[in-house]
Amino acid sequence: MNFINKSILFLLCFFFFAGNMQSQNAKIDSLKNELLIHKENDTIKVKLLNNLAFSYQRIDISKSIEYIEQSEAISEAIDFKKGKGESIYLRGIIAMSQSNFDKAIEYFGEALLVYGKIDFKIGISKCYAKMGLASYYKSDYTNSIEYYKNSIRNIEKNSNTESTAVSLKYIGHSYTDQGNFEEALIYYNKALDLNIKHNYKLEISSCFNNIGNIYLDQNNYPAALEYYNKSLEVSEKIKDTIGISKVLNNIGIIYKDYENYDKAIENYEKSLEIQKKIGSKRNIAKVLNNLGNLYKNKKDYKTALKFLEDALKISKGDF
Repeated sequence: MNFINKSILFLLCFFFFAGNMQSQNAKIDSLKNELLIHKENDTIKVKLLNNLAFSYQRIDISKSIEYIEQSEAISEAIDFKKGKGESIYLRGIIAMSQSNFDKAIEYFGEALLVYGKIDFKIGISKCYAKMGLASYYKSDYTNSIEYYKNSIRNIEKNSNTESTAVSLKYIGHSYTDQGNFEEALIYYNKALDLNIKHNYKLEISSCFNNIGNIYLDQNNYPAALEYYNKSLEVSEKIKDTIGISKVLNNIGIIYKDYENYDKAIENYEKSLEIQKKIGSKRNIAKVLNNLGNLYKNKKDYKTALKFLEDALKISKGDF
């Protein structure tokens, strides 16, 4: 997985809130009302404060930190370790959203120690998972794999299969970026089996796409196209427009490499249309760049230059 894809993946992890802003605001209002009613400094108030902190970290980080500080003070006063661990964990989430991955790992490690004192396995597992994600974005794949494996060891005891599947997928990402495609396929298929068993359709599509990416990297175009089409079929059934666009772009790459430029353009343009509706400038620039390179291969340099210039302008934020 190259740097651009990794950046897109990271942004998607923190970008989904945009379409849910209205419901998020309603949730915040509800939590605030509960907080006004609940006067006692107890575990319930700590949980309310932490929930508000989590809700605000996508909207107003300073407000989120304000709630975290209140939560920490009460947790310390009443010796509520689970609440304290959650507050520290939320600091790690904020650091992640600011791309401060070293600080995020530090916070998740502190939360891990607190959760460890009360043997809170779910908390331990989620800390390891987030440390794995932060390490992945630092391109520290060895540690990322180990953190995710630790997350799985703890989560399996609590049967949280969705979290296990996500961890397995990210182990696959790390092996992919190390160029260890054999191990990557093993973990992607483990994740796929688990997702199929529990009918997690969004993750099924993601796994198909990831397996397709490995075959694409190995220039095994028939296998790559097979898995991309499987991913596309699932994404279309659940109306996952982001997933559809990603797969169409990948299918376009295959047809470009086959020098079937008409089919490549058809898939790129469908992908571009979706990305324009979504409004993801980074992804729009990526597809425009692919179209530019395709027209360069066709020796239509005037059209190629137009697409490449547009991609550059968007990447620079000029429009």
